[in-house]
Amino acid sequence: MKQKLEAIMKRGKLLALTGIAALAIGCATVEENIETPSKTEINVPVTEKAIPMNPVYLTGKTLDDRFKEYNKLGSEQQANLAKGLNNLSLWDTILLSRYIPVDGTLKNLSSFYSTDYKEYLQSVLSASILDPMTIGGEGKGLGQLTPQSEKWARELYNDKTLGYKFPGQEITNNTLDPYTNLVLSSILFRKAAEEKVLDLDALYSVYSQGFRAVSPNKDGIYATNNLGTDALKRKKTFEPIADKMIAFSWVSSKPELSKYLEDDNLKKIALANNDKYDGKPAYEDMIKFLDSISSNKDKYTDENRKMFKDETANISNWLKNLYGK
Repeated sequence: MKQKLEAIMKRGKLLALTGIAALAIGCATVEENIETPSKTEINVPVTEKAIPMNPVYLTGKTLDDRFKEYNKLGSEQQANLAKGLNNLSLWDTILLSRYIPVDGTLKNLSSFYSTDYKEYLQSVLSASILDPMTIGGEGKGLGQLTPQSEKWARELYNDKTLGYKFPGQEITNNTLDPYTNLVLSSILFRKAAEEKVLDLDALYSVYSQGFRAVSPNKDGIYATNNLGTDALKRKKTFEPIADKMIAFSWVSSKPELSKYLEDDNLKKIALANNDKYDGKPAYEDMIKFLDSISSNKDKYTDENRKMFKDETANISNWLKNLYGK
């Protein structure tokens, strides 16, 4: 089990997303002159002061759209969704602890850029397994931005005529900063959505591999071709955990459902997990959460408990590098 998880993590760290670089062809390579992120908090987008981009390119659903669907479910179905979070695998638990510190940012970015929440979440999982310090080839951070793709995304963000910029938000940190990386990669995901793509699979193929992974049909609409299938398969392996992450975000928005969470620490996190919970305080709480799990000798083997302890060490390292603690 340990070897399998380590292999997945290693593969995620070595994956360099060539698609977002391919979308930026023509941009000169820029040097990355800052190797560690600035010691700042994640700034959640101030969406109440922003005018969301034209949703005409929205292929799929924002997180709010998914919440509305869950809210229409019967009380028993809602309870079952919450109870499903009590049976997470070891790997699911680790990934959830990486997701919670950025889910508010992901939600606001999806709403602002009118992009499919689940598809973009899966793309980030596929790129970095939500490790903000991931470096694979030329790619860096959560969205594995290359120097070329970073340069292009920053130009798009700073062009006042295009509407990609949040009012009052400056993106000055380097791409190992989670918020900076997610904003810039969200812009590129939005750009891929603006192409004539057939569906979400084609959108992801353009985003992750560029136009070599898609082919136009007779109407000029791009669909994924054989070159894009392997990346799609990898992305789709993260669909089950993406569904659980979305369910957790939804349970967090419904305090009355937290009573179905059996772990007291997870229940506390769900109650605290609003749109501004991202960053340092959330990462710190994830350490407490994983520490509580690693002390449970009745439920987990020594090997499994070591995996949780290793993850707390990872998060501690991220805290030190991101926030100086």
